[in-house]
This record gives sequence, structure tokens and C-alpha cells, in this order.
Amino acid sequence: MGFARGMELTGKDTICLALNIKEEQYNSLSNIKKKKLSTDFKLNFISQVRNEKYNIPFIKKNDISPFKVTETEYLCEQDIIDDKFRRNKKIDFFKGEKLLLRRMPNKINDSYVFPNVFANRTICFSGDIFVIRLLDKTLYPLMSAILNSSLVNYYINVVLIKRYKSQFTKIDKPDIIQIPIPKQIDAELRNEIIEISQNLTNGKVKYEGAIAEQLNDLIFDLYDLSYLEKTRIKDFFLEDKIVRRDDDLENYKQSLLYTLELFFENKPVIVPYIEKSLPFG
Repeated sequence: MGFARGMELTGKDTICLALNIKEEQYNSLSNIKKKKLSTDFKLNFISQVRNEKYNIPFIKKNDISPFKVTETEYLCEQDIIDDKFRRNKKIDFFKGEKLLLRRMPNKINDSYVFPNVFANRTICFSGDIFVIRLLDKTLYPLMSAILNSSLVNYYINVVLIKRYKSQFTKIDKPDIIQIPIPKQIDAELRNEIIEISQNLTNGKVKYEGAIAEQLNDLIFDLYDLSYLEKTRIKDFFLEDKIVRRDDDLENYKQSLLYTLELFFENKPVIVPYIEKSLPFG
């Protein structure tokens, strides 16, 4: 497995290198001048209009969603190989099969780029995106499903992010390496996951509703999670909800009972109370 980041089109280091100015000069500029300098510099290399010069897809972090990449802006090929960018890459780096991974949680929104996506064209991407290449190309759909799963996103948000919901929540190579991957995988389970992953990437189905739930359940089984572990992950991504109906309360009571009863010799009795004078109403 190989990791790398895309190129950074703007930013202090990039602009200072391209314009041959010292960091002290850049730091002395006002924020307005820095922003204009950044915008003007970027516009030299990116266009939203495709033409002979601008003809290579340039992918930003917001262009990636689970199992899907959207084309927006373009970057000219000859400037990629010039020494103008921080983390400069040769054009060959942007060719071939790969996993594109956002470095910005809450959801990393990995997208597996199959050979048929973009018709084998070169795809460039920004420094806010990781590229992951696998030695065994048959594992791409499986790895894509794992990285897109609720389980891995839960793991990243709970275990890996050091400053949760702050401005600096980007994940990096050491974080990705920490994500546990099963070594022993049941063949039937693997094939089920791969089939759904390929259908998602090819646009035959969408990653939502029953399909997303089915794929996540398969990933839970892949990691042999318990009922409590599955519930904890699912609850983590639920929107905040106010209990208003009797069936909501009953569902919560049953879930709580299932969670607690293994710790009691005799099955506990859970009695709910709804009263405004109680904590949380």
C-alpha cells in the first residue's frame, strides 16, 4: 500500500516558491493582499472552462463523496510538471487506479477511482486529498467499502481526531495507517461487499437508505462486531432527536434493556417517566 498527498496550488510555501519571495515578505502583507495574491496565483493554473490548455480534471476535496467523484475545474498539464507547487508531482503520479481520500472529517468520503471512471484519463487533485494505491488491485472495491463505512468514520472521529470539531481536524498518513484491516476475510462476505461497492462506484445504486445500511451491516460482520458495538456506531451518526411518541420511548426502553440485561442475574425492569420537572424534561 502506498500513500501520498496531492499538490497544493496555493498556500504560503507554494506562493513564495513560485514568486521567488521570502517568507518574511509574505508575512508582512495584509490579509486582503495575501488573499488576492493567492487567488491571482491560482487562476494562472486553473480554469472552469475546458479548452486546449485546460483539459485535465482537477479534483478538490468537495468534489469527492462516497463512491463518487465530480468534475469541476481543470488544470493544464504542462504546469503540473513544472516546479511551481508544494508537494510537486510528475504527471504519471496522477494516472492509474487509486483511492482518493478526503483529509477532512467528519466523513472522509473516500472514492475509489475505477479504470472506467474518467475513461482512464489523468486526474489531478489538491493537497487536501490523499491518494492510496494498492499492490493487489483486486482489493480496491473492498478497501473502498471499508473506508466509506460508518465503522471507519466512527473510528476516525472518536479515536484519531485530536481536536474534534476544531479548525485543524485533518487526518494524515499516520492516522490512515492506524485503521485496522482484517487479515482473514470470509470469501462469501468479501464477494458481497465487493459487488455492492462496484455497483456504487459505477452509479448503478446510490449510497443511501437500504443500500448504505446493507453495506454497513456487512462491514460490521467483516469486523465481527457485537450488537452493542454496532448500536454504538449507528447511534453516533444519528441526528439529535426528541422523544415525543410512545413507540419512540418503547424502542429506547427495549434497546436499553438489551444493553443492560447481560450484567444482571435477574432481568431488570425499566420504567420510563415523562415529566417536565425531571432533568431534560
